[in-house]
Amino acid sequence: MSVVIVKFILIFLLINCHLGYAITEYLLDSNDMLQIEVLQDESLNKKDILIDKDGKIELGYAGKISLKNMTVPSARKKIKKHLEKEFLKKANVKIEIMSYGSKMVKIYGEIKVTGEKYLKTNKSLIPDIIALANGKTKLASEMAYVVRNYKDKSPFKIIEKRKYSTPKGKIDYIYKEVVQSKGFEVLPGDFIYIPPVFRITLVGEVLQEGTYTFSYKPDIVRAIAAARGFKKTAGQKNIIVKRKTPDGIINIPVNYKNSINNDKESFLLLTNDVVVVPESWF
Repeated sequence: MSVVIVKFILIFLLINCHLGYAITEYLLDSNDMLQIEVLQDESLNKKDILIDKDGKIELGYAGKISLKNMTVPSARKKIKKHLEKEFLKKANVKIEIMSYGSKMVKIYGEIKVTGEKYLKTNKSLIPDIIALANGKTKLASEMAYVVRNYKDKSPFKIIEKRKYSTPKGKIDYIYKEVVQSKGFEVLPGDFIYIPPVFRITLVGEVLQEGTYTFSYKPDIVRAIAAARGFKKTAGQKNIIVKRKTPDGIINIPVNYKNSINNDKESFLLLTNDVVVVPESWF
């Protein structure tokens, strides 16, 4: 098996994507942009009020108010209490989050709406981000790649450093080991990729003919292993891979023994390939 494939397997995150997984309420933080309305005094209404680095907002003559790590309902109550204690007999306060500061992740691959997503909770899991992306496509696998910026200080074991291609160019990342659990927490700045499922059909002189699914691009060795190996009469040097192209189906000859003896040259399969193992008595 290819060394690259083995390394990718190490960072696969097996997730159980039940989108109904409970999520906690978002906690306000620095760089969040708010819209605040006070019914009793329009001069306090602010459309773009930024929470500063200390977690505070400046609300006109009411001064600075700390909102860091508070939910929106809690922040509304705090502003109301502050205004009624010092300035107004009654204050009806409305708060809306206009944008989330640094709590942004990117998700691409087999999901319906790719791109930047803002974490709306204090703790977000993979299924939460998929939900923000309007769910997965029909081709999506049950796996996910999580790539974390190399400047991150989290305690995950570093696997390797390489250039990871994204739709916006190449960014320097380090792959980090991820937990095989739906409870894996997504952090701001994470890059998430939902790969397609690869469906490979094997027919002929294999022990178990059929269509097999992979959450990564398999090579010919992995595909044969999924079919429980060869029959004694298999022509391992004369395998044919039937592949659909825009110009029709092409037949690609594959020598299995070359692949298993040199994993760097192991033949990689594409989704919907059909692997035909012929009979041979010699």
